[in-house]
Amino acid sequence: MEIRFNKGHWATWIESQTPFICADGLHDVSKSLEKEFRETHSRPPNLQIVPPEQISSESLLAYQGQVVGYDLPCLLSVDRPSRGTVMLCAQDPLRSPTSEIGLTVGTFFGLNSSIFRLNRRSHGVMWRVIVRLLSEDYDVWVTDAMKLHSPTVKLNPELYGACRDVLNREIRAVAPVKIVAVGNVAASHFQRFGVTGAEDVIRVVHPSHYVKSSFWIADAATQYEASAEGRCQAKVDWYVRRILGPSPALN
Repeated sequence: MEIRFNKGHWATWIESQTPFICADGLHDVSKSLEKEFRETHSRPPNLQIVPPEQISSESLLAYQGQVVGYDLPCLLSVDRPSRGTVMLCAQDPLRSPTSEIGLTVGTFFGLNSSIFRLNRRSHGVMWRVIVRLLSEDYDVWVTDAMKLHSPTVKLNPELYGACRDVLNREIRAVAPVKIVAVGNVAASHFQRFGVTGAEDVIRVVHPSHYVKSSFWIADAATQYEASAEGRCQAKVDWYVRRILGPSPALN
């Protein structure tokens, strides 16, 4: 299965993000991230830094001396008829206080990194979920519920409101058949923002959240190996059941 990165509708849907970054800047970042997506890495790639001239928000420009994170919404698709688009929403573009100063851009669960995609921890679990959804003929839009994050300063009310408005713009543009909030924090953002379709959001536990192994295999017909690979596959199957509903192929 050849996975397409930010093709098709992406160029139109990404315009929902222009209150933060100009269209040319979004396309420039996307090209760099796609290049990384196609490469094999020995270490995770560095975060992209948005030049000040490509930042379209005056409020955001005022934070240039701070660490601020943003994850580029990405569209993963396959060249075939689609049953619609599933929107997967993480909580926010988490950054460390030691991250580079300025507006840095990453991706949902670091999917531009082959190292993250291939591990069996949170990153690898979510990547496998994406691949499964693609194999079920859904396209997948990955994004964050809270668009900006700073570990060093609090966002001002104007930027907080912009995060809410951009998420609303994004949902209207993508018109997803399902919206999935990955983790309680992501779900709480939808509730606080009161955005379009918030009442229909599917809430799922964050893959890093500690729960007993029996949680992931409840109601599953599959017998999983008692190994890291078996536990990873049990998690992936659980997410797909929660998102698409039970079926013989998913139990």
